[in-house]
Amino acid sequence: MRGIVELQTHELKRLKQQRLDDYLDIDRRLSALGKGGTASSNTATKKPSSTVSNKTAPVPADEIKHYRGAIDLVLREKKYDQAIVQLKEHLDTYPKGRYSANAIYWLGEIYLLKNNLEQSRQWFSQLLADYPGHRKAPDGKFKLARVYHLMGDDAQSKALLNEVADSNTDASRLAKNYLRDNFGS
Repeated sequence: MRGIVELQTHELKRLKQQRLDDYLDIDRRLSALGKGGTASSNTATKKPSSTVSNKTAPVPADEIKHYRGAIDLVLREKKYDQAIVQLKEHLDTYPKGRYSANAIYWLGEIYLLKNNLEQSRQWFSQLLADYPGHRKAPDGKFKLARVYHLMGDDAQSKALLNEVADSNTDASRLAKNYLRDNFGS
């Protein structure tokens, strides 16, 4: 029992550190983008929205502020229910925005923290379907594998974990450890 508690304590500390590292990386990138001025200012005008005819297209600076506010709710304030609402609003406002994949990832993460496994599965699956090449995809695949394991679908979990473990990503080490600790592989 003590060993299990120690493993869970270690995993929790590692996950907190990973979240902090992710947040700092996002914050660094957002700051650099904000200081850099207009980062692809013409992307909002390439394709007019068919659902919003008389509103002006959102500007990237607004997207950054909106996303940053949602992430602060997750990482700093731990107000997960409010973060869910704001992240979903972000996806409604910026469906193909620069931070859409990140917003989807964080929705999966929040639902995993809340132990709502079905919602978490749906969001991580959406991330992998809509953004398979995004830098969050390997982490999302690892988290999806964890969700499947918690749901009792060990075959699906192991298949995803093996894919991540065989990749050349930061999530590879996590997948290998999870396989070893939970499947003896």
